[in-house]
Amino acid sequence: MNPDITTLLEPLRTPEPVGWWPLAPGWWMLLAVVLIASGFGLYHLWRYYQRGAVLREARDSLRKLALMTRDPQRCASEVNTLQRRLCLAFAPRRDAAGLTGPAWADFLNSLTRDNSAPLDPDLLVLAYQPTVSEDQVSALVAQTSRWLDRLGRPA
Repeated sequence: MNPDITTLLEPLRTPEPVGWWPLAPGWWMLLAVVLIASGFGLYHLWRYYQRGAVLREARDSLRKLALMTRDPQRCASEVNTLQRRLCLAFAPRRDAAGLTGPAWADFLNSLTRDNSAPLDPDLLVLAYQPTVSEDQVSALVAQTSRWLDRLGRPA
């Protein structure tokens, strides 16, 4: 009688499961691409947020200026300063620094996405007029508010 050879064999040993670490080179490349894309996305999200912060601050300032109807000359001057500050935030200084009159109005209108209601050059020079009425300042504030809304629209 021959003994059964299979009883003499050791039981089969299963290999240890393959670990997830260290990663294969393909996973390292995928991780690098994901990190670079995430950094790029966060950078653009931050820039979008910063642009919105500037516009939110400008809208708050304009709301406060709208309440200054008792001193129309000062209000017109402050609105002009606000417009100049915003231009420095959205365009290079060399493009906007020396502009006045119709060229200034055209430049402000060029910063917006649409030109459905362009700024009136006659209202933009109110800060330099000797006398300014409350109606003119109210029109300037309303026009600047519409300009801010068009300036803030995403592309």
